[in-house]
Amino acid sequence: MSVLIEQNQEIALRYDTEGFKNFQLWDELLTSDYVYHFCSSETIRGIEAAKEFSVALHEGFPDIERTIEDTIVQGDRVVFRHQYQGTHTGNFLGIPPTGKQVTIGGITILRIRDRKIVEEWFELNHLELMKQLGIMAD
Repeated sequence: MSVLIEQNQEIALRYDTEGFKNFQLWDELLTSDYVYHFCSSETIRGIEAAKEFSVALHEGFPDIERTIEDTIVQGDRVVFRHQYQGTHTGNFLGIPPTGKQVTIGGITILRIRDRKIVEEWFELNHLELMKQLGIMAD
């Protein structure tokens, strides 16, 4: 494996594991012009805006855990397939707490430039999430 690929994987893993709940680490790992694409519906620009959005996720699911299922690294891209599990005990995306536990898969793609994450794409099955929360019927 090339040194660049190893470095990119190390940066991405640190962001994904340590940075999942430690948003202060983002100042070190993300570029100032960082762009976050959330589920093909929203583009969030800048570290502070991304932190605010992620804080809302953790407020909606305070016990949320993320497990990496697969990792693919190629050039400046790192891809993770995740499994998320948490209990919806706070407001999230305008949805009041349901008290329901959810398990949902997700895909994250990170683009890294000069040892920092410059862009991120995140996708998950919103329909499945809404079903597990009881917002939509099967």
